[in-house]
Amino acid sequence: MPHGWVASDFIQSVLDLFAYERAADESLVLAAGVPNEWLAGAGVGINNLRTPYGPLSYALRREAQRVVLSIAGGPTPPHGGLVFAWPYADQPGAALVNGRAASWNDAGELRIYALPAVITVESVSDDGAKAVKESSGRAR
Repeated sequence: MPHGWVASDFIQSVLDLFAYERAADESLVLAAGVPNEWLAGAGVGINNLRTPYGPLSYALRREAQRVVLSIAGGPTPPHGGLVFAWPYADQPGAALVNGRAASWNDAGELRIYALPAVITVESVSDDGAKAVKESSGRAR
């Protein structure tokens, strides 16, 4: 009988690129493994990814000097919220969640507690689109 656990671990790793549950703070982390290059043009999106909190759908793209994350309604945000970490080496600029100012935490993350949500982040520099955050777990 073949070892199915290897295949299932590989599939789980691919799914974790788009969203994974972080038990330490009871949150759902979004797009932490998505390569920065995927944000260009139409960007990247997922539809109805099964999570412990319900089906998750979002689109993430870079538009000139900003990054836009649109999250559809569906999942019930966990206690720690949905987490979006800034994907570039430069510092993020002003962030809006559903048109309201939002603050980055010390780890460079935004927490989202209500869905649907549109997150818009102004980039400080043009170099952010090309730079990769060295200290994060982001794929290159």
